[in-house]
Amino acid sequence: MDPLVLAKARSLRRRHQRGAALFVVAMALAVLASVGIFALAAAATEVRTSGNERQNAQTHYLSQYGILVASTTNAPTALLYLGAMQGMLGGIAGCAIAEAGIWLLNRPLREFTGLYGSDFQLRLLPAADALAIIALAGALGWLGALLSVSKHLWQIEPR
Repeated sequence: MDPLVLAKARSLRRRHQRGAALFVVAMALAVLASVGIFALAAAATEVRTSGNERQNAQTHYLSQYGILVASTTNAPTALLYLGAMQGMLGGIAGCAIAEAGIWLLNRPLREFTGLYGSDFQLRLLPAADALAIIALAGALGWLGALLSVSKHLWQIEPR
């Protein structure tokens, strides 16, 4: 065989091998580039997710503080009025029970004191005294509601 023909055949074989080697290098670069792009996308997603989590936590705390402020400004007023109403109803019930007790005891007491020659009898509460009792009971109900609402609202802590 002629050395020139062998050299040409060897050159053709190497040309195909060089193409294969370039193909392998190009594929390795493509794989490395795709891994890098994936890592970059994963890092960007992680940063975005942490930002969303932070925003979520801030929104959660702000909503809890908003509820706390709303409950400390609006709810106590209604609860204080309710406490005053309950106190006044308690005062009315107390006056009614006292009046009923006086009314029920007055007749037997008159009969008993009549045996000793006395005309002693229990008198019903004057209207001014009954109103004072009802007002005092309302004030105590309002004060109790104020203490209770204040205690419970200050125990609320955002988590």
